[in-house]
Amino acid sequence: MSLYYDLVPTGIPGLDEALGGGLIRGGRTYLISGETGTGKTLLSLSFLINGIYKYGEPGIYVSVDETYDQLMNGVRRFGWDLEALREQGYLEVLIPEMDIIEKIREKDPITIARSLVYTIADYAKSLEAQRLVIDPIAPLVTLEKDVQVLREYIRALVMGIEREVGVTTIITTEIPTGGQGNLEIWS
Repeated sequence: MSLYYDLVPTGIPGLDEALGGGLIRGGRTYLISGETGTGKTLLSLSFLINGIYKYGEPGIYVSVDETYDQLMNGVRRFGWDLEALREQGYLEVLIPEMDIIEKIREKDPITIARSLVYTIADYAKSLEAQRLVIDPIAPLVTLEKDVQVLREYIRALVMGIEREVGVTTIITTEIPTGGQGNLEIWS
């Protein structure tokens, strides 16, 4: 018996073919990991931008490491005008408060994860988003807590996004230099 999944093409030449047509649509999360400079942000932004232009699928980009201005200046080098896409209602760019990391450290991580999920869900609903990127996840999960608390936080965040937001999600994370050095996609 073969299973059929509705696929979300990334629109990236060669990648969709390698993935058998794309990523599984809705309520699925994919982790893209690699060293600095391997193309994690480019791949994830291409996924969103191609979704808008090629497939009419609005998206949300959560920039954890960069300010809004840093992000906009960086993408202009590639000829992307994210501000125009925002104005047209196809894209939302969320920049978590800089003090969110401190809040996570001070408060119950599960409560913070749920709060993030509901915030993203509200934006996704108003935008009718079908794609989501969180780039990178590491600052949101580097807690000075024990491993079990960290696992529960990540589980609450990912499962909450899959359940409450229900979009195809890419999360990026950096691996330390000297690791495998490849760009990897995990489902």
